[in-house]
Amino acid sequence: ARKVFVKDDSLAQLILVGNIGDSNIELAATCNIAKSVWERMLSVYEQSSDQRFHHLMEQFFRSEYELEDGIASHVEKLQRHFSELIDELSPNQLYHQKN
Repeated sequence: ARKVFVKDDSLAQLILVGNIGDSNIELAATCNIAKSVWERMLSVYEQSSDQRFHHLMEQFFRSEYELEDGIASHVEKLQRHFSELIDELSPNQLYHQKN
């Protein structure tokens, strides 16, 4: 029964991690079972818009250059984070920030 669980759980983790995108891969990095990955994803994606926006801001400003990734990869990561931030902003928020 344990072997079946481990096999099924590994498959579930693979499916979840394969579908969350590179920018959120750190969500799954500390999880050891699929249920943990799922709960982490829910906690991030079911946040209120303001909570999600603040999470994305934190993610953007905490991005650090890693030598093994190279400059192009780091810039791509920053662009992805910035794009997610812009996507999260409502037109109303953009209007108030401009004025």
